[in-house]
Amino acid sequence: MHNYEGDWSDSHTRVSYREKPGFFGQIQQSFWASLIGILLVVVSFPVIYWNEGRAVQTALSLDEGLRQVVRLQYIDQVSPEYDNSLVHLTGSLQTDRPLSDEQYGIAVRAVKLRRKVEMYQWVEHKKTREYDEGGKTRVETTFSYSMEWKDHIVRSGEFDNPSGHQNPHSMPVESYTIKSDPVKVGAFILSKGLVEKINEFHPLAPRDLVKRGRKMYIHDGMFYHAKDQFYPVVRNVKQPSQLRFSYKNALITCNTLLDDQDVIELSVCYNNVIFPIHCTGIEKNYSQKILMPLTLHWMTLQGVVGDVRVQFSYAGLSGKPGSGLGDPLKVSIVARQQGGALSQYNTESGDTLEFLYPGEMSAEEIFDAEHSANTLLTWALRGVGWVLMFIGFQMMTSILTLLISWVPIVRELVGLGLTILCLCLATSLSLVTIAVGWIAHRPLLGMTLLAAAAVPILISRQRRQNTYDRDR
Repeated sequence: MHNYEGDWSDSHTRVSYREKPGFFGQIQQSFWASLIGILLVVVSFPVIYWNEGRAVQTALSLDEGLRQVVRLQYIDQVSPEYDNSLVHLTGSLQTDRPLSDEQYGIAVRAVKLRRKVEMYQWVEHKKTREYDEGGKTRVETTFSYSMEWKDHIVRSGEFDNPSGHQNPHSMPVESYTIKSDPVKVGAFILSKGLVEKINEFHPLAPRDLVKRGRKMYIHDGMFYHAKDQFYPVVRNVKQPSQLRFSYKNALITCNTLLDDQDVIELSVCYNNVIFPIHCTGIEKNYSQKILMPLTLHWMTLQGVVGDVRVQFSYAGLSGKPGSGLGDPLKVSIVARQQGGALSQYNTESGDTLEFLYPGEMSAEEIFDAEHSANTLLTWALRGVGWVLMFIGFQMMTSILTLLISWVPIVRELVGLGLTILCLCLATSLSLVTIAVGWIAHRPLLGMTLLAAAAVPILISRQRRQNTYDRDR
C-alpha cells in the first residue's frame, strides 16, 4: 500500500469567547437545573423498583427451572416422553453445508461466518479547553486529523476542515454475518435464540489469494485492496512511524530519523512482483545509499485513504472431528423440547428459559452461571438508579450553593455538607426502594435493607443531639 505523502496527522485550533452569565442568569440556570434534578429523582424510583422486580422474577424462574429440568442421556434420537419438558443436553454442533464467500474463496463448516470490512479513512478528533479570563470564558477547540482503519464510512463533509481530508462515500465491499440453517445438536434443531448465543468468533486466515479482476494482497490473515499497484513494504523497523516515503519512476526515497544500528529491509511491489530497491536520503548527519535485500515479509507501513482490508472469522465450528480447524464445538443446552426442536421454555414465574454455553456443563452449573449473571445485572442497574438519584439531589441543591457562593469559606463548608446530605438521601431512599421490591418474597432480606436505610438518619440525629448537649 502507499504511504501518505506529507504529514501523518495535522491539526488546527479555533478560539471563541463566551460571556459569563450574571447573578440573575446563574439563578435562572440553577432553577432549571433543580427542575431537571427533580425529574431525575422521580425517574430513579421506578428504575430501581423495576430492577428489583425483574431480579426477583428471574431468580424465581431459575429456581423453578432447576427443579424441573430433565437430563437427556441420548441425543441422537428424540424421546417423545420429554416433549414440552425443560431438558438439558450436551453435544457437538452440526450443520448441513459449509458457509462460503466465493468472492474471496473462503469456506468453513461453522454456525456463523463473519466478513468484517474496514477502510482507511480520515478521522477528526475534537478536544476543547476552557480558560477563565475575568468576565469571559476563552474556549479553545482543537481539531486534529489522522488516518485510521474504520468499519463504517466517516463523513468527511462534516469535518471542521474538510479540505484535504476527503473520504470515499461508500464501501466497495460490505460487511456481513451469515448463519447456517439448520443447526443441530444430535437429533435436535436449535432455535434462532439458541443460535444467537453462539458468538465466540475466531479469525479465519486465508490460505490462497483468489484474484477476481481487482488488486488484492494477503497480509496478517487479511485481504487488502490497494488503490494503486505500487507500494513499499518494510520490516524490522522498531518505529515505522518515523519513516517517510516518496517515489517516482520506480525509485523509492526513504527519509528516516532512525538510529544507525536499526536494520531496514525494504522492497517494492509493482504489478504483483516484489523487487528489492535502493533506499536513499537517510536524514542523519550524512546521506547514504543502501542496497536492501529482498524480503517477502509483508509489513505494510501506511495505507492510502480508500484502501480496504477484509477479515473473516467464524463462530461455532461444526466440521468433522480432526479437521484443519479442530474438532466441532461442544455445547451444553437447557431449553424446551418441542418435537425435534429446542426452543424457549415458559416458567410459571413469567420468564423464559433458553440457555447455551460452550463446553460440557451440568444443569446445576448452567443455572449457577445464570444466577451470577442476574446478580451482576441487578447490581449494575442498582448503581444506575443510585447515580440518577444522587445527581438529581445534587442538581436540586445547586441553587443553595449559588446563593452563598460569594463567601469562600462558607461556600466550601455548605457545599461539602450538601454533598454528604445528597449522598445519604440517595443511599437511604435507594435501599428503601430495594427493600420494598424484596420484602414480599424474602422478608428477612427486605427488613435488613430497611434497617440499613435508617442508619444514615440515625447517625445524623445522634450527631445533632451531641451538638445540642455540648451547647448546653
